[in-house]
Amino acid sequence: MLRMTVLLLIAASTLSAQTPAWRITGLANGEYLISIDSAVSHGGRRSVRIEGLTATPMSTATVLQSIRVGQLRGKRVRLSAYIKTQDVSGTGAAVAVGAAAANSPGSQGMSMTPWVNGSTDWKLVSTEVDVHEAMAALLVTLNFKGQGTTWIDDLSVEAVGDAVFATAPALPPAANAAAATQAAAYLASLPDLARELGFETTILGSSRRSPLEAPRALTARGLDNVIAFARVAGVVRHFHPTNAVRTTNWDDFLIRGVRAVERAPNADSLARTLNGLFSGVAPQVRVSAGAPPKFAPAPRPAPGDRLGVAHWSNLGLTMAAPNPQVMNVYASVLMEVPAPDGRVPQGVPSPDSAWTATLPGGVSAVVPIALWIEKPAAGLESRQPMQPVAPMEAATPNDRAVRLAGVIGAWNVFQHAYPYFDVVGVDWNAELARALRAAASDRTPDDYLGTLRRLVAAARDGHGGVYPLVGPGRMAFLPVALDWVENQLVVTRTSVGAPPDIKRGDVVELIDGVKAGDVLAGREEQISSATPQWRRHRALSDLLAGAMGTHTDLRLRSGTTVRLTYASALVVDSLPEKISEVRPGIYYVDFSRITDADFGAALSKLVAARGVVFDMRGYPRTVSTPNILSHLTNDTTRSARFQVPIITRPDRQATTYRQGGWPVPPQTPRIPGKIAFLTGGGAVSYAETTMGIVEAFKLGEIVGETTAGTNGNVNSFVATGGYNIAYTGMLVLKHDGSTHHGVGIKATIPAPRTIRGVAEGRDEALERAIVAVGGRATVVP
Repeated sequence: MLRMTVLLLIAASTLSAQTPAWRITGLANGEYLISIDSAVSHGGRRSVRIEGLTATPMSTATVLQSIRVGQLRGKRVRLSAYIKTQDVSGTGAAVAVGAAAANSPGSQGMSMTPWVNGSTDWKLVSTEVDVHEAMAALLVTLNFKGQGTTWIDDLSVEAVGDAVFATAPALPPAANAAAATQAAAYLASLPDLARELGFETTILGSSRRSPLEAPRALTARGLDNVIAFARVAGVVRHFHPTNAVRTTNWDDFLIRGVRAVERAPNADSLARTLNGLFSGVAPQVRVSAGAPPKFAPAPRPAPGDRLGVAHWSNLGLTMAAPNPQVMNVYASVLMEVPAPDGRVPQGVPSPDSAWTATLPGGVSAVVPIALWIEKPAAGLESRQPMQPVAPMEAATPNDRAVRLAGVIGAWNVFQHAYPYFDVVGVDWNAELARALRAAASDRTPDDYLGTLRRLVAAARDGHGGVYPLVGPGRMAFLPVALDWVENQLVVTRTSVGAPPDIKRGDVVELIDGVKAGDVLAGREEQISSATPQWRRHRALSDLLAGAMGTHTDLRLRSGTTVRLTYASALVVDSLPEKISEVRPGIYYVDFSRITDADFGAALSKLVAARGVVFDMRGYPRTVSTPNILSHLTNDTTRSARFQVPIITRPDRQATTYRQGGWPVPPQTPRIPGKIAFLTGGGAVSYAETTMGIVEAFKLGEIVGETTAGTNGNVNSFVATGGYNIAYTGMLVLKHDGSTHHGVGIKATIPAPRTIRGVAEGRDEALERAIVAVGGRATVVP
């Protein structure tokens, strides 16, 4: 007995490229969505999933394959499969098998299993067909007509005896020799069932990976369709208050949704497709062609003490952030709050209103953001956090739909939660269109990484960044330090691994044959930053890093070309010891290198000093800077204004804030000498919190250059395809209520670097700070 059992791997958008033996029909007007479901299966790891998106479809979704019969010729053949259904109305799901003659591949006599509908667990169905001697091919089909969802798995074909009929039916002769040749060529292209039966990789493509959709440009219609889907999906995901939203695998949903909506040919089809897609997670959502449909609130339960309101309360936005500390700061909670006799508490969205929008593609949408519920008891409040769901299996950026889904998810987080759009002034809707067009055509994961980075860069967020969860391998650094000085790329220090013909003060003109300024500008294009100085700082750091053992060629202004290897630890500029007496009675303290214990041990010396220079050009990772500042004044100082957004409505509408900040009470002993602080474009976040206190309470001179202009706690999420994306989750204002983002802390004594100073090994900002606290200007080696 011959038998095959296969795990079907079918994706409508990539069928021709990945599994040429399978074809799909019946997808006109966006009525069906066919995909692979790795979460639901019968005997294998995957099943075919077919969703009916319209109540009265005009066509039947069919997945079909023709196979050469080989040694099944003259046999009765049984086709079996397992079918599972959920809320299937209409005709239902079935599988069928037929036979075709060699000279007429279109003449199939089909035998179909009974239709399965309603909601059923896995059900075995089968049907049989005679394969006469004149037959050369079998046609196997998976069929679905109606609304709802079906899964089909464990398809098998087996011979169960000889054909019942002794003679073959009459077959139409070939019209001419050309038709016969065409039929023979058709049959020659089919898989050979007798030889290949049981080898699922030959019949259906590899069962070890999902089929991938190749890069392809979005049409104008397709772009509008996907943008409409993106807008509704973001509002439903973050604001529609149902448990289905809370537990949905949104990676899977966005991928399937992109594939379904892109092909909708007109507004009516797009509206039907969107309504079908969201019916399972948000049945109250309504999408229509043309003007927004009239919002009809869900019926209110009987008034009384048991009446309540369900809504999302987002303290920031969280989904599946990998950093536990982020989860301690931010929380997305599905709230169920009492509303006795229909009185909606202040600050809670009303179930009698909804998010309404006119969208691209000629459609409009209404999404309720609060729903009436019946509470279990008066005065109780229920909180259900967002349920983390494992990412979809094999959601690789090599798949076009995965890339589009990743852009949609990332764009929506910024759209609803990023607190600085009023400052940066970006057209965020235009950035969505730009990123979708790029993602659709990206050919490599590196291309797509660049697309995501340019999207985040458009938000001008100094905390913003895109980081692949799977790194590129071991990284190393060039054996030099570089800085942008007097509008030139300058070598500021060399290490042991550098060739002898490159030295500090050398100007780099070309990098691998390209102008150094152009190379740096290219790196900056993908860097998110609120200010030019922070963007330049990050681009220089990026330029120094590369894969271990690779090379780069630098052409110097002297005419020398040097080849440098990425094989070193990071080279930094030469600095004094982390706590040191740099002039008689003048001390230097580096915030980026000391610990609290270091400061405590040196406190008596600092108290006795004539002046102290604190270096905040880096990041204070191992010390409490407020503890140090508390020794610089007799008065209580305070941090800047930290405000965590409380987001209950889409598009940052009616956002309120949880006020934050902390006092810095004075401590003894006080450091009475003159104080100066070094800072620059590399000082960001916590460093700026420190410098903001210095600025507001005038704790000393600020020497150097303006800081990065980005403060506030970092939030993050994982975008579809495996990319961790970080962004600023808090709104931070200066002490006087003015804007900090994109402004930063300005120096009271500007001290930019010069090429001459670099060549001479001088730290010109430190020299200026020493003078500011009463020291001499002479450089001490």
